[in-house]
Amino acid sequence: MGQQQEPESGQEPPIPEPAGFAVRTPDPALTARVGAAWDRVERWLGAHASATLRKLCLGAEPERLAQWEHYAGSRLPDDLYASYLRYDGADGNLGDGFRLPGGYGLLGVNEIDYITTGNCQNLVMAGDLADADPEHGTWHGTLLPTGSDASGHELFVEPSIGRVGEAAFGEQLRYDGPMGFTSHAAMLEPLAAALEGGAGMGGSYPTVTGSCELRWAAKPAPLPGGCAGGPRPTPRACARLPRRSRSRGRRPPWAPASPTTCGPPCCATTGRATGASPSRRSTPPCRYAACSATGSSPATSPSTTRS
Repeated sequence: MGQQQEPESGQEPPIPEPAGFAVRTPDPALTARVGAAWDRVERWLGAHASATLRKLCLGAEPERLAQWEHYAGSRLPDDLYASYLRYDGADGNLGDGFRLPGGYGLLGVNEIDYITTGNCQNLVMAGDLADADPEHGTWHGTLLPTGSDASGHELFVEPSIGRVGEAAFGEQLRYDGPMGFTSHAAMLEPLAAALEGGAGMGGSYPTVTGSCELRWAAKPAPLPGGCAGGPRPTPRACARLPRRSRSRGRRPPWAPASPTTCGPPCCATTGRATGASPSRRSTPPCRYAACSATGSSPATSPSTTRS
């Protein structure tokens, strides 16, 4: 009696939750730049596609972003951080309520882990560590998905220098594609310009459906009238049940519902599942081990990336 009970063999001691998470302030200049771009997008949507305006989600709480960074062991680029504070994705399946050029739905911070888990599972099952490379591979656990078409194509931010690239199932990552940019802010600004001027972006032009929703088409088209309107009368967070149309993206029973848990395939370091039990202690390496087992995270920027 009076002695602390030792954990059983093979079990990890419980890890106490932090009393709080360190909230940080993103760079003011980048925050202003992101805010100005979103202001322009909002004005255009309010005048021409109000249904889409009302599908943008309430911004993430700073504490939620701090919690994500704590458990992920990763820092969001400041412009992406500021963007999540403004809008935490959009309504619909994988952010389908607000579509970017290329058919990418606008993802929220919770969906970073959902998409990453599925893509890391693919790398583990394929067993080729050469594919786990953020420069020349097919995916890497440090990449931050910001858009998805729910069919195996993702828009992402590479956090070491903040550039934007595109991923497609089984194909090499691209930083020089139609939606390749030097940063998230550098993507938002031409997005606003394309909406305001009806110009092309990523090979697509903004159009509006009869139900006043923003879409993108191969050719410009006249905008319908009668679609002006305001934002949500009561801002709220979006409730999402993400789904991808391919089996590769469906949530397996061990997949994390939040960044605080993980499961066997994510914990693999040799290209196969280890069978390790989920735990908070293993969260940061568990999320990334399958995708960063090569130990490399190149930070070189391709010269073909658009600014």
